Amino acid sequence: MAPEPTKIGPTEIEPAKIGPTEIERAEIMRRLEALVSERLQIPLPAQGLGEDYGLLGQGIGLDSVEALELVAAMEEAFDLTIPDEELDPRHFRTFGSLAGFLQEKLA
Repeated sequence: MAPEPTKIGPTEIEPAKIGPTEIERAEIMRRLEALVSERLQIPLPAQGLGEDYGLLGQGIGLDSVEALELVAAMEEAFDLTIPDEELDPRHFRTFGSLAGFLQEKLA
């Protein structure tokens, strides 16, 4: 009879989960930045988009059409559906508020 494999204690590192509920905020922000740059063709500042960087009116200054294009891109990139009634301008106030909204949706 073969010996039982050695079990590793509670410090064992679990494999990274790939599902959308396991995406960390930094990854959400990185992917959002790519969507703004690549899908909306908006040049980003050299330092990137920080938590407080404005999206509507100030900062990037997305208009309503660009905001809807961003929503469609987010739905595709994060494999989720955002109902119209959840589209609140406060979610688009800053890059950080949008990342927080997505983080809630993915939880």
